[in-house]
Formats: sequence, structure tokens, C-alpha cells
Amino acid sequence: MTFEEEFSEVYENWNIDELFRDLAEILVEKQHKKKKDLAPSSKAALLGKLSGLTHAEAAKKSGYAEGSLRQALKKGKEISLAIREKFELGEDADGEKLDFHKLLKKYRKKPENSPSTPTEIKINWREVCAKMLEKQQTTQQLRRKATQIGCEVEVFVKLGLVERKLQQRHSENNGMEKFREKEVITRTYEYDEFLLDVIQGKKNKFTAIVGEAGSGKTTWLDKIATYLKNTNHLYICIPLGDLQGKTLEEYILKKWLPNAMFFIDLDIDSATLEKLLTKLLQKNEVWLLLDGVDEIGESSAGKTLRNIQQQLTGFLNAARVVLTCRTNVWDVNFNNPLSGFETYKTLEFKFEQVDDFIHQWFVKAEN
Repeated sequence: MTFEEEFSEVYENWNIDELFRDLAEILVEKQHKKKKDLAPSSKAALLGKLSGLTHAEAAKKSGYAEGSLRQALKKGKEISLAIREKFELGEDADGEKLDFHKLLKKYRKKPENSPSTPTEIKINWREVCAKMLEKQQTTQQLRRKATQIGCEVEVFVKLGLVERKLQQRHSENNGMEKFREKEVITRTYEYDEFLLDVIQGKKNKFTAIVGEAGSGKTTWLDKIATYLKNTNHLYICIPLGDLQGKTLEEYILKKWLPNAMFFIDLDIDSATLEKLLTKLLQKNEVWLLLDGVDEIGESSAGKTLRNIQQQLTGFLNAARVVLTCRTNVWDVNFNNPLSGFETYKTLEFKFEQVDDFIHQWFVKAEN
């Protein structure tokens, strides 16, 4: 009898021919063998594993000796080699210890009337982002109160586009030339102008809003999130002080997404949701709004900036990023590790803005 007859249940539930072909092609590609086919004993050993049989039971079905099946799965043999190469496992990958059902799940056939595949699942991510933003704003994880009694007024500081230029100067003592950095504000932005030109216009993939403590950075980020809420863009707001040792990736998948699941009215497991969100992030469809780079808690400002630079890689590399940071942290290094960011600095209030702020504050405090 053929393998397909002896292991009929496996063939019914798995795309076995495709699996064998892919594994053989990997071995040829990696120059582990010349012929694009697996040895019969290797096929029998793998079929036995997928059937959940012991080696003795698989040997009886396949007609191959039990010892041959054991040998076929040994470390360094073609099944282990192919699986190691396909899934980038370590050189110690041993077929006897591998979870073939988990590793090879993409080859499992979809049963009739089975749940939708991830590509067929429709999630209103815009609504999910909006609900999460509302939750964060309500609990004040993103927006800090303007005062202890919670008054917040609609007065915005302008933002100035910063360009830093090196200037040469001659030392009188030893005649050596030294350099210093001069900050130049090349353009100022009002509230609506910034949103339309920089955010809606996607002027730059990476944007930094820099300023002193209490200068309105978080308020700006909050308003950017609210603006994105009324567009087709998706966005994830992350108060960086809440990372508590987590990476951005871990925070998004293990904290933000589990909280967002409450707003997804579908019976979907967390692993599937993680895949769906990861795909969105990889397609340049999500904005990351990162509040308070200076609050990450690294031992030095330079290390803090390098931390963010390193984390904006992998599946986060495609995301558009707006972050806020205190000036003393952002300007600590002559060569900022986040040099790819276009920098906007919060500018000082004008006299009339100060007057307007005080007036609005007292009006809202009384109410």
C-alpha cells in the first residue's frame, strides 16, 4: 500500500505533497542534497509524527524499520535540516524534540465551515483606535491635567521647525578651530497650520516635538491624536513612562492590543489579532504617538535616545512616528541618534496668549 493509503488521515488534514516538496526544495537550495525529493524513510518518519504515532506504530504502517524512522529524525538528517533552515532554528534542532504540528501549521488543510482566516477577518481598526484613545484620555494616560482641579484651556503654543547648523570659531589661545551648534528656527507653525501641513501632508515620516517641562508637548500630541481620529489614519498612543522595561513591540502586542480586544466584537484569539496588527504596522498604515521619551528611565539621556532608535526597527520600521521629549534630553548629544527626525520646538507664549490663558483658566475653574 502507498503512504497516502496507510496515512490517509494525515493526507486528509494536511497538504502533504506541498510540505514534502517545500522541504526538499529547501535542502537543494541550501546544498544539503541534489535531488528534489525526500527519502522514503524521511517521509514515513514525518507522517508518523503528524499522525501522533510512536515509531513502532509508524514502522508497522510504512513498512520501514523502527530504527530507520528514528534515524531519519536525528539531528543533522534531512528532516531536521530542512525544518531548521525553513524556520531559522539553531544547529541543535532535533526532529525528535520538535513540535511539528505547531511549526508546520500553515500546511494544515482548512476544514469545511471553519472560522475565517486572518485575511478574511474584518476589523474596524479605526473604531478600535478611537475607543482606545478615548479610554486613554479619560484615564489621563495620554493627557495630563493642566491643573490640580482639572482645568484645561484651548491655548496652543506655536511650534518652530528647528535646523541646527555647525558654526566654526577660532580659538585665540592655540589657534585651533572649534565648532559649536547653533539652533535656527526656520519656520513657525500655528495649530491648524501644523496639522494640515505636517500631519495631514505627511511632511516627514519621523517628527519630534521638543520643549521644556510643561511647555505643551503632551497637549500637542493629544490634539494630533484627536485630529487623526477624524481621518482614515490609524494610530497608537503610548505614554513611554508606562513601558516599565517593555519594548515598544511588547507594549503594543501585550498591553495595548489586549486592552483593545474589549472593543473588538469578534471571537478571535490573541495570536491571530497580533498577526493582523503586525501586518498593518508593516504596511505603513499606523501612526505611533510616543509621549515622553525622557520618561523611559534610562541611566543617561544618550542611552534613552539610542533605546528609541533601536526599537523603531523590525515591524515598527514602517510606522510613522511623532514623539515628544524634553529639550535637555533631546539636545544632550552633538550627534543625536534620532537625527532622522524633523524637530519642532515649542515656542514661548506671546503676551496676549498669556492673558488669554489666565482668562480661560479662571472661567473654567469657576464652572
